[in-house]
Amino acid sequence: MLHPLLHRQLARVLGDDGGVVLEKLAQAELRDRVLRAISDSYASFDRDRDLLERALDLTTQEMSARNAELQAKEAEIRLINEALEERVRERTVALESALSDLQHAHDAVYAEMKLAHRIQTAVLPKQVSCAGLDIAATMVVADKVGGDTYDVLETSDGVWISIADVSGHGVAAGLVAMMTQTAVRTAVTSNPQQRPRQALSTVNAAL
Repeated sequence: MLHPLLHRQLARVLGDDGGVVLEKLAQAELRDRVLRAISDSYASFDRDRDLLERALDLTTQEMSARNAELQAKEAEIRLINEALEERVRERTVALESALSDLQHAHDAVYAEMKLAHRIQTAVLPKQVSCAGLDIAATMVVADKVGGDTYDVLETSDGVWISIADVSGHGVAAGLVAMMTQTAVRTAVTSNPQQRPRQALSTVNAAL
């Protein structure tokens, strides 16, 4: 049985099809035409095969180029991701360091304020009692250290009661309040007979 491609080629050359083609193959004068038809068929097949192989080669080259391009893009993206991860690590370390420094600073300030609060409360009178007077006093600060202070001084000539309020809050206001209390005590004990305005003038001059 003839190959379909060869059968069609013979039919095209001989102008017949089917059994007529097979009968004409026996005629000697048609042998050359048949051989040429066979040769042309295989030549056409070879050309088609070459075209197909070249197309396949081009497709393979194009796919290889695209694959190389994709690999290059993938490598570029990987480098970008690694750089971003490194920056994130650096920022994380810097942030942790800053938070640690901030915590240390906060702890230091808290310790200073706690110490100042202890000093401020230590200088306040523990017991307030004077002959002929019922006195009760306490101090509640808005912050750890406030700018308020009070004192009760009993002298041979009577009782001195001082109440001071320094503007602001915090360590600075607390220190000024302690300085004021110390200055008042010094002024009163040095001259109990003086008038209050004289004591305040002395305190203002000391401050």
